[in-house]
Amino acid sequence: MKSYYDGYESSREDIFFKFVKVIISILIAAFIIKWALTSDIFFKESLSGPGYSMESPAGWERVPDEQIKKLEDENTTIVAYVSPQKDPLSEAPYAQIAVYTVDLPRNMWMEDEYPAILSAIKRSGLNLVDQGRTKINEKVFHWVLVDNVQDNIVSMQFFYIGENKKFYKIIYSATPDYFNNYRALFEKVKDTFEFKFLMS
Repeated sequence: MKSYYDGYESSREDIFFKFVKVIISILIAAFIIKWALTSDIFFKESLSGPGYSMESPAGWERVPDEQIKKLEDENTTIVAYVSPQKDPLSEAPYAQIAVYTVDLPRNMWMEDEYPAILSAIKRSGLNLVDQGRTKINEKVFHWVLVDNVQDNIVSMQFFYIGENKKFYKIIYSATPDYFNNYRALFEKVKDTFEFKFLMS
């Protein structure tokens, strides 16, 4: 696979621009996938991926692995859940919670790469509404609130880079009418995010 890094600032922007493009594609795909509910019994299970664990949202459906694998690449692992409420006509879910893990080519630091993430978001044509920092289980995450007007999606995205050369992203996305409906649930789920090993 082509190396993203040659020591120049533009290269750092390119890798995160690719991250954003992957994120946009999975969002669009997730909202057009159709599932039929197989049970009325909703339960909470442990959501886990490379180097982390998090509680899944109770009552939400996990996006099938066969669908996710079509959108992952050799460096990216995705775990995603969609809301039980769906559009009555298209059966597309109104909201999604996902965690992305990306293998990085070398050790990197969030403070250095965050400007490149913001640049990639803007270059993607998305509206950056707000940004900041917050702690999740004592780890400082950068976050952004993004409005994708073209695809009618609002999303909150949380970023972290660990010592294991992995880029983590927690994302909550929903249609504008349902964003606030599921916001409290997302915050509870997000706050259960834990790393499985010591990270910076």
